[in-house]
Amino acid sequence: MSDKPPQSPQDPNDGEAPQHGATPSGGYPQGYPQQGGYPPYGGYPPGAYPQGPYQQPPKKRRLWPWILVGLFVLAFGGCFAVMASITDSDDATVTPGNGGQPADSGLTFAGKQGGDTAAKAGDAVTLDDVTITTNPLFDTTDFAGEPQLCTAVTIKNAGDKPANFHDWDWKLQDPTGAIRSTSYTGRDGQLSHGEVATGGTVTGDVCFDNPPGSPPGQYIVLNDPSLDFSSDRIGWINQR
Repeated sequence: MSDKPPQSPQDPNDGEAPQHGATPSGGYPQGYPQQGGYPPYGGYPPGAYPQGPYQQPPKKRRLWPWILVGLFVLAFGGCFAVMASITDSDDATVTPGNGGQPADSGLTFAGKQGGDTAAKAGDAVTLDDVTITTNPLFDTTDFAGEPQLCTAVTIKNAGDKPANFHDWDWKLQDPTGAIRSTSYTGRDGQLSHGEVATGGTVTGDVCFDNPPGSPPGQYIVLNDPSLDFSSDRIGWINQR
């Protein structure tokens, strides 16, 4: 008997390069690592291919449109509250001046709007604890010698907080219906801008340009606060 160990059958492909798609004796196609490794070039090992059709991940819901809607609602609500607090204020009361008439006497003027208060020059009008008086218009000139129409204004604050005032809150409506803004060419004693403290009083002239040829008739001194959400105005009637 021979002492040589028995030899295993010879692999028919022994010594030959495996054909494309053929597997060597280890069971993996040529180029794939042994078990426990990773396939080359990002491939999948046998049996690890994803099953079923590809599904996209669920889209994230965008939050910014809802945030904008919320901010809009808050802003609108705040403006509505401010407007309500102004328009719900007490109606203006008129205290007759020299020869003045009370507010319920049917005074009116051209272009008078709903909510406007009509008074005669020299009357004191009180609204929200602030009393404003305008004297009859008078003729004068500015620093450059140009003709002007002015009224002396007095503002008294009986409220519990400061009251704002500004010269651009005043306008003059002439007999033709044209509305003039205040003049900025200046003169001594002209009303400027600021606040009136509780219990305080401020006085000053409010002036308007008065070009030659201005017609006679009804002139209306209008107090129309620009920072007030209300459309209510006060109009003092002057006959010239």
